[in-house]
Amino acid sequence: MRLKDDPDAPKDHLFFQNARLNNVIIIKHSVAAEARRSEFAPAVGTKLFFPFNEHNAYAGGNTIFLHDKELEAALADKCGLDRRGDKAMFDQDVRLLRALDTLPTLDPFLLRDALQSERIEVNPAYLEISEEEWFKIEDFIRERFVPLIKSAFPEETSSHGKTMQLVEKLWECKDERALAPLIIALRLPEDKAMEIFYAWKVITFYSCLYNSLRPKLIAMATWLKDAEGTIALLQPAARGPLESMFNGVKSELRTQWLAVDKDLAEFETAYQKMFKHKETGAFLGFLRNCRDTFWRLGDAVGKLDHTLLCWDRITARHHRRHLNLEALHQALRVFDEILASRGDGKMRIAS
Repeated sequence: MRLKDDPDAPKDHLFFQNARLNNVIIIKHSVAAEARRSEFAPAVGTKLFFPFNEHNAYAGGNTIFLHDKELEAALADKCGLDRRGDKAMFDQDVRLLRALDTLPTLDPFLLRDALQSERIEVNPAYLEISEEEWFKIEDFIRERFVPLIKSAFPEETSSHGKTMQLVEKLWECKDERALAPLIIALRLPEDKAMEIFYAWKVITFYSCLYNSLRPKLIAMATWLKDAEGTIALLQPAARGPLESMFNGVKSELRTQWLAVDKDLAEFETAYQKMFKHKETGAFLGFLRNCRDTFWRLGDAVGKLDHTLLCWDRITARHHRRHLNLEALHQALRVFDEILASRGDGKMRIAS
């Protein structure tokens, strides 16, 4: 929106080719198990929010998930994007939407990586990640690939250059032929191998991201403890509703935090057993099931990251992050909406 509203910014290189589609808000949304279209559908859906007023999203709008069978009709109705009109524009913008749908979260690193993989160019302003941060994360992930490459290609990795070439192949997750010895060594199903390698790459990214989030989680947990003391001083009639919401937020934050800890601890333990103790069973088992972990972990890390971002922005303007009761109630409502987000996958009016 900042780029779109900047009078000096070029208007021929926005995110989507369709001008009205650039007014849409893209949301990653948890989908309850009973609302998924099949037992194999992911835990996270990609929702498009079409605001009634492009300058005020809070005025409401319509939403639809990308997996909805009425998506094309909604795009035609809300944006005028129709395959019967400009087919090239339709194909390009829908291809971009589908690329976003493959991601559990819209982190700038994952978004940039996905667009590079699909050879889709967008204005760098849409990818708020510095080159320093990009290379830091990239180096972390590639470093984790090296032991696996060396174990599967012992003769070909005698030189650093050859090792890095194979690491690049694993990073791209496209060349099945080049990675065939690795697929065989890990006893992976050939038709799912590239998906599994990509899932491992993204899980490794979430491990890196979570390391940066943990200090903030601890800070928010401390803040919640202080807020709990403030709530406890209220009269019972005033305390009840606020306390109920507070307990819900605290419980859900703990649930998501423990879920991430559990998945990443399992991942790290399996990795260490494989490459330090030569015990392959746990890591091979983890890899074969990592697509489920990919979506589950993305859902939980995404909720934690979003909650921490809102917590920081809401409380940072207040002295020592202390909120009055009205502001505390509003903040808890925001956190509750994020941590316990729900969705039935249907077109509906946003309130």
